[in-house]
Amino acid sequence: MFASSVRWPSPCYLCSALTQVIRREVTTKSGKTYTKAPKIQRLVTPIRLQRKRHLRSLKKRRTEAQKEAISEYKSKVAQHSEERKVQHAANRAAKKAKKSSA
Repeated sequence: MFASSVRWPSPCYLCSALTQVIRREVTTKSGKTYTKAPKIQRLVTPIRLQRKRHLRSLKKRRTEAQKEAISEYKSKVAQHSEERKVQHAANRAAKKAKKSSA
């Protein structure tokens, strides 16, 4: 598909965005200034802004859920390692008592 074949949809909220092209000033070597604008614009429409907000909120929700899951995992790992320490100490004490009695 060529850029010349692109047709923009006609809803009213796009009309104002189509007329306002983002331009930048360029200065030539001789000192003259003129403005340049791209042929194809990425239009900033309310729908695009809404989508961006939505995606940002999804990202935020995912990071919050991930933080919660990580903290839960770390607490479970700490609890498990504590139980292992206690069990290991009990086993060592039992072996030591058995060895000393024999």
